[in-house]
Amino acid sequence: MPSVPQTQTPAFSPSQYNAVTTKIREGINKAIAEANSQAQRLEHDTGWIPLVGDAIKQVINDFLNLIKEAVAKIEEIMQWAPIPLDLWNWGNSWTTLATKAGQSSSELAVLKNQYGNEWTGIAGGKYQNAVSGQGPALDAIQSRSNGIASSCNWTAISGFMLYVSVAGALATLIAALCTPPPIDFVAIVGFIAACGVAITSYVFGILAQSRALGTQSQPSDAFPGGAWPQATN
Repeated sequence: MPSVPQTQTPAFSPSQYNAVTTKIREGINKAIAEANSQAQRLEHDTGWIPLVGDAIKQVINDFLNLIKEAVAKIEEIMQWAPIPLDLWNWGNSWTTLATKAGQSSSELAVLKNQYGNEWTGIAGGKYQNAVSGQGPALDAIQSRSNGIASSCNWTAISGFMLYVSVAGALATLIAALCTPPPIDFVAIVGFIAACGVAITSYVFGILAQSRALGTQSQPSDAFPGGAWPQATN
């Protein structure tokens, strides 16, 4: 029995993924340090100005609160960081299962063709009919395992792209924070918005793969009564 073709999935590199998430964690610390440094510079340069100083202090407080919101958004996203790696490993396990099921199906087909004529009489006929159900069951296992593996791998890759997007947005934010005052509120709001868009895209991707996984649990004719077909009856 020929193997069921497996859906081509883009490569996922755990080392590259870890490098991206590490860069984000380091970027969080750098963003906080740069924000505090810019706030201190601005307060030092303007805090002494009569009447205007207090207003500028309020602007600085608003700036630091916005930075806290941005950092909280990143920390929320980073809580999900282990998930893509786990999903990639699970996908590889399901791929291995699919491969073994395909190999067993092929071996069974060879044996059936080679020795099928030796199964004679009433008992032999029943045995041959029962064995005929094993191949389709193995093919169904292979197909469904490939489907589950593909969903796990695509979700892992979606997570990778989420963190790549966050890393890029964070780099832009840090660059804005490294520039001299005045404070670039637009860059901070833009970063928060970019994170929101990335999260939304990731969630929609997860929902799509969840629906795909749901199809793998549907009843199959290869499993009579929802059970593995008997080898003999």
